[in-house]
Amino acid sequence: MSQYNVSVRLNAGCGIGVDGAESLVWLRRSADAGCAEAHFRLGVWYRDGVHVTVDAVKSMQYFLRAAEAGLFKAQICLGHCYRNGLGVEANPSQSIAWFRRAAEAGDASAQTAVGYCYIEGLGVESDLAQAVAWFRRAAEAGHTYGQNALGECYLRGRGVVPDTAQAAAWFRRAAEAGHLGAQRMLDVMCTQTAPQAPADD
Repeated sequence: MSQYNVSVRLNAGCGIGVDGAESLVWLRRSADAGCAEAHFRLGVWYRDGVHVTVDAVKSMQYFLRAAEAGLFKAQICLGHCYRNGLGVEANPSQSIAWFRRAAEAGDASAQTAVGYCYIEGLGVESDLAQAVAWFRRAAEAGHTYGQNALGECYLRGRGVVPDTAQAAAWFRRAAEAGHLGAQRMLDVMCTQTAPQAPADD
């Protein structure tokens, strides 16, 4: 069994009892051996205070090691660190650069993040057409946040001609997969388009 798997089992208590301190020991050993998943998990633990004291700088450093090893989820977390100044000075250009690395490799969550960067002009010039293109890639891959974002674009005419039918279709796909925001938007759209009862004479 790998050092990383020992840590996971100790943390989850899979047949050997929960032992957070020992899990941390094995996780550090795995990270020292160069395991990208271990670096990522340590980044999460230092971010969230799991078995360690919260330390945004250490969290960012572990995310960086995992991201440089090509782990998409670490690249996304690192993008958020640079976006929000978590453990590092905020740097919009670095933020979208890390989002884009994962997005161009096909990660739908990162594609949605790149779309929002283009909406907000974060690290790039605002470009609504580019935002729609990235949201569409994520949406077509089944990413509910991308579907919801694409629905918003169609509803509000951001980068596309307004189209309530397309907006409703994308909100519905996200809503059926459990996206609460999309469910609320569908409710609002249904309320706005529902026929009004005739007034009493």
